[in-house]
Amino acid sequence: MNTDEVTKRHLTDLADRAYSRNMMVYSDFLSLHELHILQCLPIESLGVRLMLSGGYEAAERQMAAFLPDALIFEADFPIDCVSITPLQEKYAESLTHRDYLGALMHIGIERSCLGDILIDGTQAYVFCVRKMTSVILNEINCVRHTSVKTALEHPESIPAPKYKEISGTVSSLRLDCVAALAFGLSRSKAVPYIESGSVYVNGRQILSNGYTLQEGDRISIRGVGKCRYMGVRNQSKKGKQWIDLLRYI
Repeated sequence: MNTDEVTKRHLTDLADRAYSRNMMVYSDFLSLHELHILQCLPIESLGVRLMLSGGYEAAERQMAAFLPDALIFEADFPIDCVSITPLQEKYAESLTHRDYLGALMHIGIERSCLGDILIDGTQAYVFCVRKMTSVILNEINCVRHTSVKTALEHPESIPAPKYKEISGTVSSLRLDCVAALAFGLSRSKAVPYIESGSVYVNGRQILSNGYTLQEGDRISIRGVGKCRYMGVRNQSKKGKQWIDLLRYI
């Protein structure tokens, strides 16, 4: 059984458990590809509703909540956010996403228990499943050679995602055209990302260069970045469309 089939069976089992026990059931954090597999499942036929959250707006890695149709409550996702801050900022190294992730996995935390890691200057914000919160708070005291302290953050204290506003003209609202503008690529360089399965729109893998985007769609390219298509501002006399994008940084 390949990895995709294992993931599909696991997610189906979670949905079946929610339905048969009439209770909310949560997954761990899902990658973009796992989210794509989830969205291809016939969720409604399994007798449950689906909700997703990564702990903040525009989260890439998200947790799934399976809710039986009979339940009227909203999901209360078991997600916490822990900040990691240098003890002495003037001596802090320039740490990357890989550095923080490496430190977290070094203490035995599996990737599926970790959501996105946001970096804001010398500080990082790590989203995790609640059962791992105490582990991070108690065991993370150094990232690379930088001594750090940790703290549990309240939702209102988490910085809003930063983004760059991008505007420009495209010949059409095809995925390859919009992705090229968003990430500073030529169309010929955007196409291989799509055809190789590295591009996701709203968590769903898109393999067609000609996929037409809708206002509000989120585009993620693995290893490149993510953006949100905000819509058409106007159209030129030559038929080109001036569009607005938000690229997350």
